[in-house]
Amino acid sequence: MTTKRFTVKLYPRKDKANRHGQTPIYARIMADKKMELSTGKYIAVKEWNKKLQRLNVNSPNAHILNTYLDSFVTKILQAHTQLFADDKPFTNEELKERIFGRVVKEKTLLETVSEHNLNFEQRIGIDYSYGSYKNYKTTKKYLQAFIEHQYKKKDIPISQVKYAFCEHYFTYLTSVKPCNVNGANKHIQRLKCMSSKQSELFVREYFLI
Repeated sequence: MTTKRFTVKLYPRKDKANRHGQTPIYARIMADKKMELSTGKYIAVKEWNKKLQRLNVNSPNAHILNTYLDSFVTKILQAHTQLFADDKPFTNEELKERIFGRVVKEKTLLETVSEHNLNFEQRIGIDYSYGSYKNYKTTKKYLQAFIEHQYKKKDIPISQVKYAFCEHYFTYLTSVKPCNVNGANKHIQRLKCMSSKQSELFVREYFLI
């Protein structure tokens, strides 16, 4: 999803009126693809101000409902801004999950590396050698030390593994750790193999420049 156009419009959806004649208020989100979300609120159609996209101020409970609708729209805009700030493509479903707070926790770099190495270890003697496994263990050890050195943290989200990360990691390997240029490149190549598809893009980009 790109952000060339992004609009939010509130409207009463008359085709979904309940048995009491009340109509649900929906949010129509226009991005690359249209998405419609129910606000969970029902009104009488005559109370709706189409121009303002809110209840008429003289309608019963207008202040309470309009405040709720303001908050609902704000959540949509904030969710979109947060996803846009992540600097990666996202889907309508991901936007919906962010709006309603159902966000899947992003994997971290060392979590991803540990999973890779565990799978690698189980295949020693089948299609991988123990020597290669030892190399991946060393890369993990250097990554742990680098993250603490560079970020003052125990781990970082996998999405932070971008071109700048590779540059700083290469410098760290050749200046702090006992690696020559070829050795440092081997560690970054192993990082590419261990990382998710998301970070692979940036690691691959590192070698193309």
